[in-house]
Amino acid sequence: MALSGHDINPAHPEASVVALKALPDPFLDKHRQEGMGTSVAFNAQNLPTPPAHRVEQGGIGFSSNVLIGTEHVANCVALVVRDPQTHKTALAHFDDTSTPESLARIFGRMPPERPLDILLIGAKYGPDVQGHDYERDSSERNLQNVLGFLAGKNVNIVGARIHDPQQPGSFVIDPKNFKLRESDNLLPNADQPFAFARKFLSHEQTQPMAVEFDFTKSLGRQPYLLNREQVLNLNMRVRGQESEAVAVWHREKGARGGFENFMAEQSRDIYLPAYDRAVEHVLNGLDGRSRYMEQMVRSLPIFIGQNAESANKPLVDYIQNGAFGNSYAPQEDPLPAPALSRAGGRSFDY
Repeated sequence: MALSGHDINPAHPEASVVALKALPDPFLDKHRQEGMGTSVAFNAQNLPTPPAHRVEQGGIGFSSNVLIGTEHVANCVALVVRDPQTHKTALAHFDDTSTPESLARIFGRMPPERPLDILLIGAKYGPDVQGHDYERDSSERNLQNVLGFLAGKNVNIVGARIHDPQQPGSFVIDPKNFKLRESDNLLPNADQPFAFARKFLSHEQTQPMAVEFDFTKSLGRQPYLLNREQVLNLNMRVRGQESEAVAVWHREKGARGGFENFMAEQSRDIYLPAYDRAVEHVLNGLDGRSRYMEQMVRSLPIFIGQNAESANKPLVDYIQNGAFGNSYAPQEDPLPAPALSRAGGRSFDY
């Protein structure tokens, strides 16, 4: 990893932060004429911005020719990765629930043979920025997690905006010219509730980042995968129960009756209708239907949301072929990039 051509060591975070702050501001036009910086930058930021496709917190999106963006970047870190030759660009919104190793899902879809350009935005609450202790701790942890993952990667960080109370919380990026603009003009995403607080369906406090779309391969958004534990908790929710693992997690967090428990209830209520629709579609695809078949479907990982029907076809085939047991283990984002059906869905290997 290099900052404008100079290697840095993430083991020395203070030096890394100093180096990042010295980089160009990615929200300013680096090609503006000398002496006209203020007016050009001001005018550029106030031009109308077309709506951009939304990357949710904990999500990753890819594009080479259409605007993509995100919002609510404060103590989170937005990572923009671009191949300067093909203009393929990834936008990742890394938050407190994101696992650093899942950033590998970006690089598995990018050309490995040449350096990639990087922009970093976020980690708003630096040591000298007014805020709560948890905001500063979260900002520092997210930034160091991202830098730690980038260490050793063939990348060049060419711009950054961190530890700045005035930094934009919402922005869009044009992959064609690698320019950022402050904007909250983001297209609606019907699956936005599914991206919110995924951790509340699991006892794990962190979750792998989800690839939400790859417009270089398909125009559709990717469905969300519910793993075995999340499926278990949704089914227990129907019976007014919760798994022991989640109950223990709530107790350890001291959240019984508090905000965490409230969010868990809300999240499960949001997921249930989409989950039931996905289960019903799988059952309708089977030659025969029985209580036993429904119990089996409700015990296995399943995709929900947009394009879920296409993504769940292997589950139908799995049950239809009588391959019962615990061997069904879909990957949320298999690498290399999965093949696409003509309908724009994904095919998976199991």
